[in-house]
Amino acid sequence: MDLRWTSPGFLCFLVPGFAKLKGKFVGSEAERIDKIFIRLGTRSIPCEIIEEPGQKSFLCFLRMGWGPKLCEVFVKLKDGSEQKVGQRLLFSLRFSWESLWPKIRPPYPRRKTAYGNWLDANKWGDKREATYERQLQSLASHPLISVILPVFDPPVAFLEEAVESVLSQVYENWELRIADDGSSNPEVLSYLKDLPKRDDRIKVNFRKENGGIAIASNDAIASASGEFLAFLDHDDLLAPEALTEVALYLTTHPETDFLYSDDDKIDRNGNRRAPQFKPDWSPELLLNYCYVGHLKVVRTSLSQEVGHLREGFDGSQDYDYALRITERARHVGHIPKILYHWRISPGSTAESGDQKSGAFDAGLQAVRDACYRREINAVVKQPQWAQKGKLGIFKMDFPNEGPSVTIIIPTRNNAEKLAPCLSSIESTTYENYSVLLLDNESDSPDALELLSETSHKVLRIPNPNGDFNFSHLVNRGVEASDSDYVLLLNDDVEVLEPRWLSQMVGLLGIEGVGAVGAKLLFPNRKIQHAGIIHGMYGGLAGPAFSGVDGKESGYLSYLRVSRNYSAVTAACLLTSRKLYQELGGFDETKLAVAYNDVDFCYRLTEARNRCVYCPDAQLIHHEGASRGTGDNPTEIRAFKDRYARRKDAFYNPNFSLKSGSFEIQPRPTSGKPRTPVKALAISHNLNLEGAPLSMFEMLSGLKGRGIVEPTVLALEEGPLQSLYESKNIPVTILRFPREFVSVYEYEALLQDWSRKANIKDYDAVYANTLETFFAMDAAHLNEISSIWNIRESLSPNRLFTHLMASIRKRAYECFQWPHRVIFVAQSTMNSYAPLESRDNFTVIPNALNLNRFPSSEEDGRSLSREKLNISVTDKVILCVGTLCRRKAQMDLVKAFEKLPIELLNSTTLLLAGESVGKYGQLIERKIEQIPSLKERTRLLAPNENPHHFYQAADLYVCCSESESYPRTVLEAMLFGLPILATPTYGVREQVREGYNARFFEFGNLEKLGDNLCNMLENNDLLVEMGANSRKMLRSLDTIDEMLDGYEDHFLSAAIR
Repeated sequence: MDLRWTSPGFLCFLVPGFAKLKGKFVGSEAERIDKIFIRLGTRSIPCEIIEEPGQKSFLCFLRMGWGPKLCEVFVKLKDGSEQKVGQRLLFSLRFSWESLWPKIRPPYPRRKTAYGNWLDANKWGDKREATYERQLQSLASHPLISVILPVFDPPVAFLEEAVESVLSQVYENWELRIADDGSSNPEVLSYLKDLPKRDDRIKVNFRKENGGIAIASNDAIASASGEFLAFLDHDDLLAPEALTEVALYLTTHPETDFLYSDDDKIDRNGNRRAPQFKPDWSPELLLNYCYVGHLKVVRTSLSQEVGHLREGFDGSQDYDYALRITERARHVGHIPKILYHWRISPGSTAESGDQKSGAFDAGLQAVRDACYRREINAVVKQPQWAQKGKLGIFKMDFPNEGPSVTIIIPTRNNAEKLAPCLSSIESTTYENYSVLLLDNESDSPDALELLSETSHKVLRIPNPNGDFNFSHLVNRGVEASDSDYVLLLNDDVEVLEPRWLSQMVGLLGIEGVGAVGAKLLFPNRKIQHAGIIHGMYGGLAGPAFSGVDGKESGYLSYLRVSRNYSAVTAACLLTSRKLYQELGGFDETKLAVAYNDVDFCYRLTEARNRCVYCPDAQLIHHEGASRGTGDNPTEIRAFKDRYARRKDAFYNPNFSLKSGSFEIQPRPTSGKPRTPVKALAISHNLNLEGAPLSMFEMLSGLKGRGIVEPTVLALEEGPLQSLYESKNIPVTILRFPREFVSVYEYEALLQDWSRKANIKDYDAVYANTLETFFAMDAAHLNEISSIWNIRESLSPNRLFTHLMASIRKRAYECFQWPHRVIFVAQSTMNSYAPLESRDNFTVIPNALNLNRFPSSEEDGRSLSREKLNISVTDKVILCVGTLCRRKAQMDLVKAFEKLPIELLNSTTLLLAGESVGKYGQLIERKIEQIPSLKERTRLLAPNENPHHFYQAADLYVCCSESESYPRTVLEAMLFGLPILATPTYGVREQVREGYNARFFEFGNLEKLGDNLCNMLENNDLLVEMGANSRKMLRSLDTIDEMLDGYEDHFLSAAIR
């Protein structure tokens, strides 16, 4: 064999603790080589082979102790024979480049602003422009859009930028209609006169004298021939895609008469800030302030009907115009994308609200006029807090007279809270109300005494079938009332504002409003409820602004203004009795206790009614400060089945659902990518275990939906390869070293790996587990959008400890690069929070593809035990997973060994998983050495279809020190097994202690043993908790819900 050394080039060489061996074989002999490896003492280290025309190169990195080391090169030929072909003598010094790098703690990155991260995710470029051009080609029509631009002596540079922002639109079917309102600046006039020569779509009208922005706008409109009008101020900017997005929306929503987008502010240096991410059409919010802002698009014919903009409202002419237009609009649309940049300049309202002193008076009059037209009986004023903050925000004060209201208060044995509740209601200024108490089987002396002495009507309602049913209770109360309105009120609230009911009744009186909710505060005066947002808590519903100081204004002053929400809480909910009954009230069958109020509100909005939050209805709610996890799993599943894919119209999609505080979640917003998305997916191995299996189910599911076209690159071979290939997903083994010599060698390897992976041919890169961090680095260097699935639960300072410091720092930096870092458990994401600098962390829990598992009927149990040669009378403990220290199966073996002899002799322990390394050998040795363990313990190899293990078992045990969201626990729940586990990370999110699981602290063998005895000796407990496991599993995400989450992230990643 003709071996030619590249590195080291000498027979003897000094190395600093590591070495790179590199060489090549040339000639026809090279074709005979199958594998190349280095022998270093007793170690045999495989080399990477690089196939080139006429030769084979090899590369190998070595770490070694100090002193002389003989490195021998061997080749394995295709005929199976081996031969030595060369050697190098290396002298390793007591020195390593590692010593030059400081021992680093996790390099927590500097956190950018959330909007800064959003801007990074939405940079304009060729890819986004091409996406829009492709979408425009599919449109059946291209409506003519007239851009209306009134001008009065702006800075010329700003005016030029405004006009250029129109000229640079991707959408071309527009016209620009400019009305100069008597500008005196000759530069402005000169610039405007030349514009029509540049583009025949531009027309300029010069007014002889200044008439104000309304008159100038109307003059521009008079010359417009477009079907729609889009309004632009003379120093503001349109985003390049603005009119494209408008055209796309209008053609898919042809009934649209008024359309608005999100916007932000831009300073004279081009810096952008203060985004306004708005809700969909929110009529009650518009009565508080002109939230629609920019960009506004109006159907020309409707604008003509209302007489265009009105004189006398300068400074608030847009507000008055929006109020009048939306009263007649068939459909008001919203594009949740920033399409307009509002210039911050001296004298503009973008800079400060006090720059135009008459604007507030004009806005006040605009709202008064709207109330008059709509026959809303209210006194409109600007509240003191808005005056102090120089904000154009207004409120309606409603009278203390009006329709009759029954305040319905369910109660049971809660005199301590009910008494102050009733006392606080006495301060109410609203006159036409009564109180109805619903006594749900109270039997405490205090409660009975209070109910017997109260002057309010008491209706005693027993529980149906002996089970508490809040929906039944409330429905019977509403049936017993005869008032116009009913107000549902918890018995543990206290009224703070005497005019609370007046304000709620006034809002409910507005046409189209179906329910009104209150501002509920915890006793510490922090927000408990201020409206309900859909999608929180993993697709459920949660309170807006929970935990925020009650004195705060919130995002865009939402805490202080009336605003539409998808739902409001029944802790204080006002609705009409007639509407409540027409909608069937609360669901007594499937939502007896939880989510019945949210479900009612959703049905109410689906019937074209609106829910409104009333900030003036302030009450203390003595509910626990943290949201409980005690909801019935059956009700959780019922709610998800109905509303899993519901989108909250009043919570902008650019906000994060991690909380309900309107925090920005960076996401690309431009158009839709081509599908399927070409995805390069990296797996650390192809074993039949948790992380690789979850990746397989996700990719095969998305491929089945036509969302992704994946190619899998794995670092190691394994049995999953055949499963991928059965789904027509190609798999390639492309290894990447787990240890690196230096940052320079790492970068060289990264470039080489990227080239071999053809990474630039893909729309997105997906990587599974921490071990594949290098793929995120490669995607970043090659400017490919990426997704990183973190499945390990470790504290940040325990990550990448096997890497030298310089590479470890590089690995930590990789958390910045992905479009999304996806965790499988909330608690795991929380532990990594210090590493989040780009607002790109999210959670998608694991879910099971139920098609992989047969039903767990009793005959399946018998057959499984027969197959495993286990007595039908035995109790069976199961633990599934690779035998390793983290999973701590030795703890289970030791606790099992100490069971009482009678119980031990009637119990079988199944350990199913691959035995790896010394830890597995220790377990095998211990079992072999102790006769009782040997007889009663089975070590089972991992299996593609492990259902026999679960069907045979009575109890599932997880002893792990750390687990994110183990699929084995999900599998055990699927087969109706009670769970005994350490309460580590996501395990707490999968099971409920006392319901289908018991917990013991990691390493506490005594507690583990006690629980084993107690559960194995109590068959009724095993049966009850096993049945609850199935219910609990149904409340968790389904495979389709999991795929929905990944689909969204792959599609948005492909846009970037």
